[in-house]
Amino acid sequence: MGRIVRTIALNPVEPAQFSFRAPHGMQTVIDINLLNSSGNPYNQDVVAQLQLIGRSTARALYYTVPATDIVNGMARAVIPTGDLSDRNGYNLRLFGTVDGNAELIAIGVVSITQSAGPIAMPTDVIDAIPLNLDRGMPISINIKLWQDVGKATPFDLASATISATIYGDSSEAIVIVAFAVTTVGPGEVSLTLTTEQANALPDSCWWNLRASSAAGVITLAEGPVTVTGVPSP
Repeated sequence: MGRIVRTIALNPVEPAQFSFRAPHGMQTVIDINLLNSSGNPYNQDVVAQLQLIGRSTARALYYTVPATDIVNGMARAVIPTGDLSDRNGYNLRLFGTVDGNAELIAIGVVSITQSAGPIAMPTDVIDAIPLNLDRGMPISINIKLWQDVGKATPFDLASATISATIYGDSSEAIVIVAFAVTTVGPGEVSLTLTTEQANALPDSCWWNLRASSAAGVITLAEGPVTVTGVPSP
């Protein structure tokens, strides 16, 4: 079992920072000490809820954070074994009721470690790649994928399915269009859109590129998309 202990100062102006590493494949217990603006224990139950959103899958997980010692401002969340499976980690939000008002108490990132030991997966293995696209013509982008940071070994495309999608924004709530993906060489894919698809893109949007395999789904690249030009007649 992994155990996380954090102290959070309640701030009505902006949420506190709350990040941690959690061991893969193990139950994780999170003990939270809540402090008021004076630095003393916040002695009310905030009826908190922890939200984790997978950075690759966008799958949302929710956990109640009941008070364990109201007088001393202590609460606890328990993440069951096997829940944390996104290799890219999770974006974290902690919600609750403070002085009668619903608030976003804290935000942060959860990184997944290979075990309970000190060796962790990279905090962020997603490449940030902005795209600049033009309307009025078909779009073709070649991308080289690598197995290693040193770019010595091409990505094994036979073991995974590559997909690339454009969304309305970084929340990935609205899918605008998916690229057609074609393998063009060792570890290299071509992403294409037709002229009609390019014409329909808004000025600003978001994209990502993912690899799906038996081990799960991992985001390899993502970033903002800027679209310019006039649609062809």
